[in-house]
Amino acid sequence: MQQMIAAALAATSAACASAAPDAEPTGVGLVDVAVTDATRADIVDPERPRRWSVRLFYPACGGGAPGRYAAPELAAAMADGGYYEQPRAEIESWSERRLGGVGAVACGGPRPLATVSIGLGVAGVNYSLLAERLAAAGYVVAIVDHPYGAVSRLPDGTLQSGRDDPLAPQTDADPAVLARRVAEWAADISRTVDAALAGELAAGARIDAARVFALGHSMGGAAAMDACRADPRLAACVNMDGAPFGTKTMDEGGHGQLMILHANPRYSDADLAARGRTRAQWDAMGEQFEAVWTDAFAQGDPEYVRVSVGGTGHMSFSDAPYVMPDTITRFGGDLVDADRAHTLIVRALDAYMRDRAGEAGAFAAALTDAPELELSAPAR
Repeated sequence: MQQMIAAALAATSAACASAAPDAEPTGVGLVDVAVTDATRADIVDPERPRRWSVRLFYPACGGGAPGRYAAPELAAAMADGGYYEQPRAEIESWSERRLGGVGAVACGGPRPLATVSIGLGVAGVNYSLLAERLAAAGYVVAIVDHPYGAVSRLPDGTLQSGRDDPLAPQTDADPAVLARRVAEWAADISRTVDAALAGELAAGARIDAARVFALGHSMGGAAAMDACRADPRLAACVNMDGAPFGTKTMDEGGHGQLMILHANPRYSDADLAARGRTRAQWDAMGEQFEAVWTDAFAQGDPEYVRVSVGGTGHMSFSDAPYVMPDTITRFGGDLVDADRAHTLIVRALDAYMRDRAGEAGAFAAALTDAPELELSAPAR
C-alpha cells in the first residue's frame, strides 16, 4: 500500500493544480492546521483559549509537494523528552521522512470525514501513515492532537507537551482526573467536526455531513465512544484498543453505532512465562476484561460490535509498526508485519464505516476476507 500511495503522489506532482473539483483523486493531500475553542481555556495558560493541532489528509487531484512526517522542531522536542525510549537519531530522522502532498488540490466528494484521536502519550504525527491510508481509501482524515495529550507542534511553532499538564501525574491514578480529560477530548472531537463542516480545515475538501465518524486509539478511543453519546452528527465511532475507564459510556451507558477493535498479539505459553504469567492467569485476566465490557454496555442503547485483530499489539493502531516497532515486539507474541497490521486495521475501519453509511454487507465481507479479524462479541 505504501508503494501505491507513493506512486499516486508522483502522479499528483505532474497533475494540473487547478483540477476540477469532481475529478477522480490521484493522490493524498496534507495540511497542518490549528483548531481553537474560544469557549474553553487552555489547561496550562487559562488566559488563552484551548487550541490544538490537526493534521488533515484528504483525496487530492494535483499540485503540492511531499510533506514532512514530523517538523524538525517537533522531532527535537520528542527526542529531548526521551519519547518512548527511542534513539535520538531515529526520532530526528522522522523529519526527513516524506508523506502526503502539502497544498495539493482537494477534489471529488463530498467525502466522509473521520477524526482520529491520539492515545495518551502518543504524538499525533505517529498516526500519519495510518491516516494517509484511510485518505487513499477516500476519506478526509483529521488527526486530533489533543492539547497536552502527548507532544505536538501547532502551525505557529508553539509546542505543547504532556509534561506541562499540571494534572498529568494523576491521569492514570485518579478516576476523576481521567474522566475530566476524557470529557475534554470528546468535546475536542465535536469542535473539530464543527471546523471541518465549516470548511475551516482545508479549502476545497468537501465533507459529507451524513458520513462523519470519530475514531480513536487507547484513551482517544474512549473519548470517541463518549463523543457518540453527545454528538448526534456522528454516524458511528470506533475505539481502537482503548479501555472504557473514565467514560460516561461506562458510567451512564453507551449510545450510537460503536465498534471496538482489540489488539490480539496471540501469546504462546513461553511468551507468557517471559512476562511472568501462566496461561491460567492470562485466561483469568481475559475474563475480567470481558466483564468490564459487559458492564460498559449494560446500560444505554448502543449498537456495537467488538472485533479482535490477530497479530497486533496495543501500539499497532498507530504508526509504531513502521517507526518504532520495538514498542510492540518487545512484549513478544505472534505478530503480523507492519504492512499487514495496517492493512487489517484500515480494512476493518473502512468496511465498518461504509457499512454504517448504508453499504450493507461491507463489514461482513471484510470479516470473511481477513481471517485475522475475529468477532470477539457479535453485533448488538
